[in-house]
Amino acid sequence: MNEEASLVSAATGLRVGLSSLWATRRVVCVFLRHLRCALCKHQASKLTALAPALRASGVTLVVACLGATAAEAAAFAEEFGLGSGVAEMYTDPDHAAASAYVCA
Repeated sequence: MNEEASLVSAATGLRVGLSSLWATRRVVCVFLRHLRCALCKHQASKLTALAPALRASGVTLVVACLGATAAEAAAFAEEFGLGSGVAEMYTDPDHAAASAYVCA
């Protein structure tokens, strides 16, 4: 796999390779296809409920928002209780990371 093709833009504005997110720790990585999608909103609510159990098990919740801006991902995180360290929010504005892993 080409690491260059799998870059994800973090909600902080930093760009990181997707696979680097789980290189040294356990993660659950979830791709949300569209932040206005009812199914994605439902999934976000479920993830918020699961987050404490994941954290207690030493697992970091990573959410990658396809096609979103950093500001949109941050607002979505706050709206659905994924902000304030509940989940690490990232964006995949050009779908490169999702395409590299055949998610989109």
